[in-house]
Amino acid sequence: MKNENEKLAKVLDKWRVSESLPTEFKASVWRRIERRDAAIWPKSIDAAIESVRQLLKRPIPVVAFLIISMLVGAGFGGIHASVDSKRASVSMSENYLKMIDPSRHTRP
Repeated sequence: MKNENEKLAKVLDKWRVSESLPTEFKASVWRRIERRDAAIWPKSIDAAIESVRQLLKRPIPVVAFLIISMLVGAGFGGIHASVDSKRASVSMSENYLKMIDPSRHTRP
């Protein structure tokens, strides 16, 4: 393996580029890279992520975010509990009426 590496090194040492690159080659390559990067990840998203990252480095916005998240969660939990309570109440009312009048099969 060492022999092959030495042979390759000798060949590469002898190799020289005889043609020069076009004058705009380097600028063209960078333009293509920038276009590709812009298409993959828009700068506005990058800026938004960076601003959120900077905002979350400070404790006050983090605490505010946590409080708001807990309030939203409690609100949705309250709504869900209210709906479940209403269903249970209707179901218990129907069961009570069926116990009093067994011939009753439909809602009042």
